[in-house]
Amino acid sequence: MRRVAGLVLAGAAAFAVVVVGGVALAPYLLSQFLALLNAAASGLAWLLQAAEEGRGFWEVTMTAMRTIGSAMASPSVIGVIVAVEVLGLVALYGLDRMLSAERRGHEVPDEDDGPDQGMEKK
Repeated sequence: MRRVAGLVLAGAAAFAVVVVGGVALAPYLLSQFLALLNAAASGLAWLLQAAEEGRGFWEVTMTAMRTIGSAMASPSVIGVIVAVEVLGLVALYGLDRMLSAERRGHEVPDEDDGPDQGMEKK
């Protein structure tokens, strides 16, 4: 029973974090989405112009990779990448702990289970 209550509490906390974070970040995410949409449209227009001018595949690829590399090298993007990777590591650590506890058979006993749970009286 305690385990179910803990899971419900963890789920409610995660839901609250997602909702509050979504509301707080909505204006920023919308502006970034519009900037991404603008960049994608500009990139597609450049790609079509390059194809029309007869540029080679490797020249187009090199220019695209150079542009992507310069965008990825900004400090804000590097900070976001590091934050996402740390969050992923924390999630993997939690998953590993949860699965290793299940493999060993350690479960949190219910409140009404006594210390002699599962033992037969002789």
